Amino acid sequence: MRGLRGEDLAVKRIIRPIVQMILILSLGLVLAGCAGPVKVDLKELSGSTMFFQKDNQLEVVSVESFSEDYYNAEELKNQITAWLGEFNRSGDKVAFKDLVVADGIAKLDLKYKNSEAYESLNGIKTYYGTLAGAGQKGYDTNLFIGAVSAENPNKILTATAATDMDDVTVIILSQPIAIRTYEKIRFASTNVSIIDRQSAVATEDTSAAHPAVLILE
Repeated sequence: MRGLRGEDLAVKRIIRPIVQMILILSLGLVLAGCAGPVKVDLKELSGSTMFFQKDNQLEVVSVESFSEDYYNAEELKNQITAWLGEFNRSGDKVAFKDLVVADGIAKLDLKYKNSEAYESLNGIKTYYGTLAGAGQKGYDTNLFIGAVSAENPNKILTATAATDMDDVTVIILSQPIAIRTYEKIRFASTNVSIIDRQSAVATEDTSAAHPAVLILE
C-alpha cells in the first residue's frame, strides 16, 4: 500500500471527528421524539457531532480548524469527494452531504449507511444496532450493566432487566464526541453526559478500552 501524500493526510484530518477538543453543544435545537430524522444544522454546531438516524444510519459532522494557505474550500471538497469515490467502489456506503468553511473553521457533513461504514472509513470502533447484534459483533454486552437511567439518575440497569433487551437499539462509542439520537436515550454509561433525552456527550475519558454506551427507547 502506498504511503499517504500530504493532501491525503489533510483530507483524513478533516474527515476524522475531533477527539481531543472540548465539545460545546448548542441547545437551541428542539428535538421531537421519532417525528422524523434528527435535523443537522451546520451553523449551530460548534463541535464534532454524531447524529444517530433512523434505520441505523449515521450522519457525522466533523469540525476542524482550516487554513486557506494549504487548501481552498473547493479543492478540499474535490479531494474529499474523490477519496469517498474510491472508498465507495464496493458499494455506496458513505455520502458527501455538505462542507462549509468560514472564519478558519471547516465543517464537514457525511452520511454513513451504518456504523460499519463509519468504522471502516475512520478506523474508530463504533456500533449502532440491536443489543443482540452487539454481542454477535463480539462486544461484551455486560458493558451495559450498571448504565444509568436518563430519566432517573438513581436507577441503573440490572443484569436481570438486560436479559429482555435483545431487540433494543444501542450505541457503543470509543471516542469523545457529541451525540444526538433519533430515539430517546433510556440508559447511558457513566462516561456519557446527558444533556436531554436526545442529546448527550461521550466524555473525554471515552476510549476503546473504556467505551461509552447508550440504550435507546
